Amino acid sequence: MYRSQRIAAFLIDHIIFSIFSGIIFLILIWDSFFSPTDNNMNKPFELFYLFIGLILILYFFKDIVQGRSIGKRLVGISIIDKANINKVPNRFKLFVRNITILIWPIEAIILVITGNRLGDYIVNSTVIKKSE
Repeated sequence: MYRSQRIAAFLIDHIIFSIFSGIIFLILIWDSFFSPTDNNMNKPFELFYLFIGLILILYFFKDIVQGRSIGKRLVGISIIDKANINKVPNRFKLFVRNITILIWPIEAIILVITGNRLGDYIVNSTVIKKSE
């Protein structure tokens, strides 16, 4: 089991997405905050909902390239399908696996206790050391 690598990848992904999200959000709302007019007073709220939707879509598909997010690549691990250990789960499974990140505190607790995420149990996947 690669629990410490999985936790490290999990944290790296969260930090990267938090920084990326903050920068993108600031870019989107910069004009509204520093040039307030009656026409753009509600713009930050409209942009916020668009922004949240886009970030969630990116996060749900973070493992889509060869079953590896940035964090997984940095620590040298990859997602595999338990039914066929020579393959990465299909894109739909990777998407479903990552939807459970919406309840990330529970995901983090399960990961620390079991070494697997709830999403892994749902789509029958696991994480292995990637040999390159």
